[in-house]
Amino acid sequence: MSKEWDAITYDELYDLFCVKSFPDSMIANMYNVEKKEVTKKRRKWDITQMGGVLDSIFKELAKQSTQDDKQ
Repeated sequence: MSKEWDAITYDELYDLFCVKSFPDSMIANMYNVEKKEVTKKRRKWDITQMGGVLDSIFKELAKQSTQDDKQ
């Protein structure tokens, strides 16, 4: 297993998978590991596409709320 992969943080993996929408296979290529290693770590850390979608929705709602307060 790659040393870089061993050092990846939750935030880095979350950003690649949820924000940038990279599939496990692409992340695996980037870190020179097997796709199943990426999937395993995502599941361990409960990183899912749905979680990313919900996070985006909450951030947008918070942004809109802040803008409404300023008006």
